[in-house]
Amino acid sequence: MGSRILLVEDDLSIGSMVRDYLDSEGFMTDVFYGGADALRAFAGEPESAYALALIDLMLPDMSGMEVIRADP
Repeated sequence: MGSRILLVEDDLSIGSMVRDYLDSEGFMTDVFYGGADALRAFAGEPESAYALALIDLMLPDMSGMEVIRADP
Protein backbone atom coordinates (compact mmCIF):
# COMPACT_ATOMS: atom_id res chain seq x y z
CA MET A 1 0.00 0.00 0.00
CA GLY A 2 1.34 3.45 -0.97
CA SER A 3 1.51 6.77 0.76
CA ARG A 4 -1.59 8.84 1.40
CA ILE A 5 -2.16 12.04 -0.54
CA LEU A 6 -4.57 14.85 0.35
CA LEU A 7 -6.10 16.38 -2.79
CA VAL A 8 -8.22 19.54 -2.58
CA GLU A 9 -9.83 20.34 -5.94
CA ASP A 10 -13.24 21.92 -6.49
CA ASP A 11 -13.58 20.75 -10.11
CA LEU A 12 -15.09 17.25 -9.91
CA SER A 13 -13.68 16.04 -13.23
CA ILE A 14 -10.15 17.26 -12.48
CA GLY A 15 -10.31 15.80 -8.97
CA SER A 16 -11.45 12.43 -10.30
CA MET A 17 -8.81 12.40 -13.03
CA VAL A 18 -5.97 13.23 -10.61
CA ARG A 19 -7.25 10.73 -8.02
CA ASP A 20 -7.52 7.96 -10.62
CA TYR A 21 -3.99 8.59 -11.82
CA LEU A 22 -2.50 8.71 -8.32
CA ASP A 23 -4.41 5.60 -7.27
CA SER A 24 -3.14 3.76 -10.38
CA GLU A 25 0.40 4.64 -9.28
CA GLY A 26 -0.18 3.01 -5.89
CA PHE A 27 -1.08 6.03 -3.78
CA MET A 28 -4.15 6.32 -1.55
CA THR A 29 -5.82 9.62 -2.39
CA ASP A 30 -8.37 11.44 -0.25
CA VAL A 31 -10.22 14.04 -2.35
CA PHE A 32 -11.98 17.06 -0.90
CA TYR A 33 -13.88 19.60 -2.95
CA GLY A 34 -13.60 22.54 -0.56
CA GLY A 35 -11.06 23.96 1.84
CA ALA A 36 -13.25 23.73 4.93
CA ASP A 37 -13.95 20.02 4.32
CA ALA A 38 -10.25 19.33 3.88
CA LEU A 39 -9.35 21.19 7.07
CA ARG A 40 -11.97 19.29 9.09
CA ALA A 41 -10.69 15.95 7.79
CA PHE A 42 -7.05 16.91 8.28
CA ALA A 43 -7.71 18.03 11.87
CA GLY A 44 -8.76 14.49 12.79
CA GLU A 45 -5.56 12.93 11.45
CA PRO A 46 -2.07 12.65 12.90
CA GLU A 47 0.50 14.99 11.28
CA SER A 48 2.11 12.06 9.48
CA ALA A 49 -1.15 10.87 7.89
CA TYR A 50 -0.38 12.47 4.52
CA ALA A 51 2.88 12.33 2.60
CA LEU A 52 1.75 15.11 0.25
CA ALA A 53 -1.01 17.69 -0.08
CA LEU A 54 -2.09 18.94 -3.52
CA ILE A 55 -4.26 21.99 -3.05
CA ASP A 56 -6.04 24.05 -5.69
CA LEU A 57 -5.43 27.74 -5.05
CA MET A 58 -8.88 28.87 -6.23
CA LEU A 59 -11.51 27.12 -4.12
CA PRO A 60 -15.13 28.21 -3.70
CA ASP A 61 -15.11 28.62 0.10
CA MET A 62 -11.57 29.88 0.78
CA SER A 63 -8.31 30.22 -1.09
CA GLY A 64 -5.86 27.37 -1.22
CA MET A 65 -3.34 29.62 0.54
CA GLU A 66 -5.77 29.93 3.47
CA VAL A 67 -5.95 26.14 3.63
CA ILE A 68 -2.15 25.90 3.61
CA ARG A 69 -1.74 28.54 6.32
CA ALA A 70 -4.54 27.22 8.55
CA ASP A 71 -3.59 25.89 11.96
CA PRO A 72 -5.29 22.50 12.29
